[in-house]
Amino acid sequence: MLSNRSWAFSAALILVACAALGAVTPASGQARVGVITALEGTATAARASIAQPVSLAQRDAVFVRDRIATRERSLAQLLLGGKALVTMREWSSLTINEAP
Repeated sequence: MLSNRSWAFSAALILVACAALGAVTPASGQARVGVITALEGTATAARASIAQPVSLAQRDAVFVRDRIATRERSLAQLLLGGKALVTMREWSSLTINEAP
């Protein structure tokens, strides 16, 4: 049986491992407002909680205060609020200011 101290240490290790694998969102505390449904080329998200922009992939979450940007020969489609489909062409940027 684990003591309280080793239980707390084990729980901390699990949280760190989950964060490294992406199970814990970097934008914890922010509302998830959408998802990337299609992506061709390169798109990044500048998040309020992270200093450097992160590369996006299909099925990635979109959060409040994200600034999504596409590059040359790129296209991104976002499904916001489960209802609105937004298509971004090359050299576009979109900032999510509020949740529906």
